[in-house]
Amino acid sequence: AFCAIRPPGHHAGRNVGMGFCLLNNAAVAARYLQARHGVGKVLIVDWDVHHGNGTQNIFLEDPAVFFFSIHEHPTFLYPGTGRRWEIGKGKGEGATLNAPMAPGAGDAEYRTAFERTLEPAVARFRPEIILVSAGFDAHRDDDMSDIQLSTECYSWIMKKLVEMANTYTGGRLISVLEGGYSLRRLPELARNHVEILLNG
Repeated sequence: AFCAIRPPGHHAGRNVGMGFCLLNNAAVAARYLQARHGVGKVLIVDWDVHHGNGTQNIFLEDPAVFFFSIHEHPTFLYPGTGRRWEIGKGKGEGATLNAPMAPGAGDAEYRTAFERTLEPAVARFRPEIILVSAGFDAHRDDDMSDIQLSTECYSWIMKKLVEMANTYTGGRLISVLEGGYSLRRLPELARNHVEILLNG
């Protein structure tokens, strides 16, 4: 298990560390696929309720890795990064896309972000593989944040990504479990997620 507890010195709105994880599974996977399997363009979709600041920083200047993070707005939730104007730097400018959500946002706002923000970006980027940082801590029954996603919306999001993978990558999609702290909800969320992966 690579994920650590909340770092010491945590305070909402302050960037005091690089997040909850000791190793970045999505970043390691992306670099491995590029180095060992000749993959060129990688799309990373991070829907953990916290901004994927570590992933963003690793690929900030890399035009071959497109990073999309949808998360609770950094004004209200650790780590205090992931605003809309954070779009990458240098050669990687335009290959970072953040969709911060206000507290109380739910299914409708997330669906809009995926359909109107992510889908057009993916059509332009045309990835060869999709990596998913699948955090389930934005669920309405998870007390980690104030985002109010339903179980059904998580399934909708995953089906949408499977559609994108079928359209652009020949179905190549890899998912890594990230956050999720509701013991009552996480089993069903993970089960639904895997079923969609297997049947998509």
